[in-house]
Amino acid sequence: MTERPVIKAENLDLTFQTGDGPVHALKGVTLDIEKGDFVSFIGPSGCGKTTFLRVIAALEEPTGGTISVNGMSPEEARKARAYGYVFQHAGLYPWRTIRGNIALPLEIMGFPRAEIPARIERVLDLVDLKGFGKKFPWQLSGGMQQRASIARALAFEHRFAAAITDPEHRSTAIQMLVLVPYADTTVDSPEVAVVDGYADALGQHPNTLRDLHQVRDLHIKRLLVDYGRRSIGAFSENTEYGPMRTAARFIHQYIGDSHVTERWTALEGYPEGSLGHTFFVFYRDRGFPLPGEHHGTGELFVGHDSSHILSGTNTDGPSELEVAGFEAGMSADGFGYEMLLEVILDYHMGIDFGASSVGIEPKTGEFDPDRVTTGIRRGIDCNVDLIRDWDFWSVADVPVLELRERYNILGDRPAVMEPPEFQRTDWH
Repeated sequence: MTERPVIKAENLDLTFQTGDGPVHALKGVTLDIEKGDFVSFIGPSGCGKTTFLRVIAALEEPTGGTISVNGMSPEEARKARAYGYVFQHAGLYPWRTIRGNIALPLEIMGFPRAEIPARIERVLDLVDLKGFGKKFPWQLSGGMQQRASIARALAFEHRFAAAITDPEHRSTAIQMLVLVPYADTTVDSPEVAVVDGYADALGQHPNTLRDLHQVRDLHIKRLLVDYGRRSIGAFSENTEYGPMRTAARFIHQYIGDSHVTERWTALEGYPEGSLGHTFFVFYRDRGFPLPGEHHGTGELFVGHDSSHILSGTNTDGPSELEVAGFEAGMSADGFGYEMLLEVILDYHMGIDFGASSVGIEPKTGEFDPDRVTTGIRRGIDCNVDLIRDWDFWSVADVPVLELRERYNILGDRPAVMEPPEFQRTDWH
């Protein structure tokens, strides 16, 4: 019996609706591609070559006709990981060697470390890159980078979901994968589609994945509203009117509340080196309004700023990303990764998501993967969630260094940090 075609298209149409009228990207495409065929699509720019490949990969939805991929719809084939997809752009991470790029998906999905080196060498040999594993992408030609991308696809067998059975590990894996499309300051649909495939296979669809879709579609205002609503809910008591009370308290303190301010200014008199005194100096050194002072962030952000102090992480852009990683690591319910997304938008994507509210201009290219990963690891080791389940006032008189030891916050960092130059004030 003849094998079914790997790709089968019949009278395939795809029409885009634009402000200038319909654009017929594909019209009446009919073809069969058999197993083992080597096929190239050749034609002038705009004739539909990439569009057809995107239909095969379930990145575009046809408006007419039928198409099957390995006997399934493109969407079913994507979820079944029934094909590999290599992007036009190599998508290699410049801070990793070629070997490190190939190893990345294997490391994320928990492949046995002892098996990874042999697998890498095998695929490097397949694409004729043997001996180039220790090079960085910028040291290779464009064609060699593309072959390295192909090697990465070949190295990764798609049985990863079956290999990860622990629900917590699955959750962490998808949260880490969601960060990958942000790395080069752009969010491309093909990269998001790959993450979607992993999410489907792992059965994990966190809020950060929906946020990634919003960024891809440039729905930033909608994302800001959604994130704001979730943030208020995350910091509110679990009652019908809890979020409303939290929002009202935040607005009230932003306008100014002298009674709240009086409580926090009293921290200046706490013992030097204590969390309370360090908190006061931290705010004054940087010109931040204390909770209750006009235009301050209020008591809602005390846990965040205490995370800066207790983790010994400053307030410049890369440090904000690191402390966001720290908060993501110590978060038990995934909300910490949503906070990390906010900081990525502010300090890496150049999208004003909250930075201007504390007097900082949005920036691009501040994402340091090593620092963020360090923050996440330290957050995982921390034995308390400073954002959600912690009472500042119960330990305000305890020395910072003692609290770090109590909370298992590892690393030898100073208790009092000099502020970045752009935030420095002379308040003494």
